[in-house]
Amino acid sequence: MDLVERSELEELQSKQVTELKIFNSGLKIGGTKFKKQDMPHLAH
Repeated sequence: MDLVERSELEELQSKQVTELKIFNSGLKIGGTKFKKQDMPHLAH
């Protein structure tokens, strides 16, 4: 795995982590405001 691939992968992972943190804090703040269908990529 070369360095470019690796940095892109890390960037993608940190982006997903950030989205997840935003989603989780949104759940805490908004309660039922966020539903799973609003963010389908997080519904497994």
